[in-house]
Amino acid sequence: MQTRFATSRLLKDGPARQAIDRFLKRNRIRRKIRLLASTVHHEPVTYGLFVWTIVLPQHTEERLGKEELKALLAHEVAHLVRGDVWWLWIGRLICTCLAFQPLNSLARRKWQQATEYHCDDWAVERGVRSISLARCLTQIAEWRFGRQASHLGLAAGGTKATLVQRVERLVKTKRPDDAWAKPLGRRLLAAGACAIALVGLTPRFALPFASTVHSAAPGGIASLEHEDMSRIHAEWQRLREELL
Repeated sequence: MQTRFATSRLLKDGPARQAIDRFLKRNRIRRKIRLLASTVHHEPVTYGLFVWTIVLPQHTEERLGKEELKALLAHEVAHLVRGDVWWLWIGRLICTCLAFQPLNSLARRKWQQATEYHCDDWAVERGVRSISLARCLTQIAEWRFGRQASHLGLAAGGTKATLVQRVERLVKTKRPDDAWAKPLGRRLLAAGACAIALVGLTPRFALPFASTVHSAAPGGIASLEHEDMSRIHAEWQRLREELL
């Protein structure tokens, strides 16, 4: 990761540095954040498990207005304060080690979408105008038009699938409550994550007995997998009904 940003320039002063310092002081965030300017990246990126770092594309300060720049930095700070960088790293590790389980990748994509919504809300709750953040997102969409999104960290634009929904959500006068943010929703989400992890580990224990099961009952493995998936689907539907 460090080598990818080796050519970036450290921002020690300027509008972005001053804006983020004021925001950190106002919200009593004592952790220092390193601010870099990159000539090779076309959208803001946040990374750093121990050294919090925000990378801005070159000329970001000139392209964005004062309020839009503040909104962008607040959203990026939200990722760091919430520990999203850690969860991103854990998600990549799980998807790499348990690549045979497609539900892990699906859960990771859904988590990335949800965390963008939460960071938007976090920024708005701390004084950022929602319309300013929406304008900032449209600007970022223009910057990365025709280019591949960055996968080195948490990109400010998030995924293309949620960018439009985020803008629409921000411009609405009243946003719907997030059921997953409630205590019951968080407990159910944690239980679902544990269930997915257990399902991902199941093939490792089943492989030594595959030949025995197959000889005892032809098609037994496929039947067991079908029953497991049906049970998980039914449980998931029940959890969603409880939340709604």
